[in-house]
Amino acid sequence: MEIYRELLYTLFKRWRFLVWENVSFRHIVSSIKSVKLGERKRWYDLHASLPVDTKTLYTEFNTVISNMLSFNADIIVGYPSKITELCSILSTKPNHKLSFRYCSTAGETLTEAQRTFIKKTLSCEVYDRYGTEEFRVIGVECKKHHGFHLNSESFILEVVDSKGKKVLNGESGRIIITDLENHIMPFIRYDIGDWGEILTEKCLCGLNTPRFIIEGRSSSLEFEGKVISYVDINFLMTKHVGAILQWQLRKKSKKELKVILVRGSLFDSQITSTLEEKFKNILGGGIDVQFDLREPMERISERKCKLFIDDTKNKEALS
Repeated sequence: MEIYRELLYTLFKRWRFLVWENVSFRHIVSSIKSVKLGERKRWYDLHASLPVDTKTLYTEFNTVISNMLSFNADIIVGYPSKITELCSILSTKPNHKLSFRYCSTAGETLTEAQRTFIKKTLSCEVYDRYGTEEFRVIGVECKKHHGFHLNSESFILEVVDSKGKKVLNGESGRIIITDLENHIMPFIRYDIGDWGEILTEKCLCGLNTPRFIIEGRSSSLEFEGKVISYVDINFLMTKHVGAILQWQLRKKSKKELKVILVRGSLFDSQITSTLEEKFKNILGGGIDVQFDLREPMERISERKCKLFIDDTKNKEALS
């Protein structure tokens, strides 16, 4: 009975935005059960319901779309990059029409460019959620889409500076989580590696739960005193949603940066020239910027991709 209660609560945290949309929780649970039984299907998960790897998405696209349509789902679920990739292909095939009522994203940072692209292509409302492997769903968006509402009955969320001291409300810092549900192995003031900010103003949706935004991982690479960070690069990459499906920066030496780009259907050669100029503005002209352009089947990872890698540290560790 306790396990069943925990399962129901896990589902509730994940689909809370539907409850706020006046969808009954009983209907949510019954629909999910039906998917597993292969009966009335309402939830299309790119990984769970009908697993679609990158190769299949490109080589058997008509079949994939046909399966999606026959699935008759209200919601599409997946990584933002995976759903963006689907939309990128759809945008080049005007004869294929696909729409959902909702899109639920998680596992990666959803950019506003991706949200707009997905919403336009699939004619759906996009709801993001934030979670980790350790805690599962920590917060979800409401219909105003401005920050995550904390599942405050389960978590305490703090934002601290580099020394572990709480920052003032409205300032960004490291996200610290205390789990109130795990009685076997409690996580108390656990640093999950993300940066973010607590929002102080009351949400226009009327909910009074604490609200926060995530700014991404505290990732960066340093080249001779100059630093290139996630904030700098994410801003550049989101301008090319649909053209760049994945990206990764690798520091190969003190003066060599390798930029890996997985090309989408909307990619053109001018993008690399624009990016190269931006990189040199940040790092200076003494850094050799090399581009590794890959096709969709050469994805860096089918799962969440590590964006910044310092290969010089890896070499030092091996020497």
